[in-house]
Amino acid sequence: TLRSRVLRDMARFPEALAAADLAVSISTTAGVEGRIGLADASLAAAELAAQIGGSDKEVIAYLNLFLQHSRKPPGIDVTWSRAHELLGDAQWRTGQPQPALTSYQAALEYNPYHPWEISLYYRIARCYYQIGEFAKTIQRLEKMLDIARKDGEIISDFRVLQLLANAYFTVREYEKAAFTYQLALELVPAETDHVSELAHYMHL
Repeated sequence: TLRSRVLRDMARFPEALAAADLAVSISTTAGVEGRIGLADASLAAAELAAQIGGSDKEVIAYLNLFLQHSRKPPGIDVTWSRAHELLGDAQWRTGQPQPALTSYQAALEYNPYHPWEISLYYRIARCYYQIGEFAKTIQRLEKMLDIARKDGEIISDFRVLQLLANAYFTVREYEKAAFTYQLALELVPAETDHVSELAHYMHL
């Protein structure tokens, strides 16, 4: 893993991933003594594969190895939080919203003070929407917006409000949906196709 870290620091990511993958292979055959090394190498490989992109199935496999061979922490642990966040992202991209939801929730459980808490709430809400839990989608997004307001943050991504409006619309809260679509429309870049889509929903 040292060679992998050096190559990563040099931005030679494919070579770094190859080195991390070799470390995983070596640790796998090292028995009990290789357990810690396997966990470290697996996490390093997962982070590199995620950074390179296009290898989500490999990311999931590496992270499952990490979680299997790393001792489960009794409480807050930023490493386990990061692992579950990466796992959730890879699961989402491979069309697995339910497992992704579980992973994102675990990421928050292992790090309640996550610096990207607001982003995680959005990703959790997105998963709820995909599995048809629209009331929970609304709950998570409203909580996310409430946290942002209390922290003095401005939500400038129209997709957050569009998802909330879609959820309102699905549960037939049409006035809230129309109002939220209007807010989303004010944020969407004018050159995108989303302008006409949002305007369509506003006039239903």
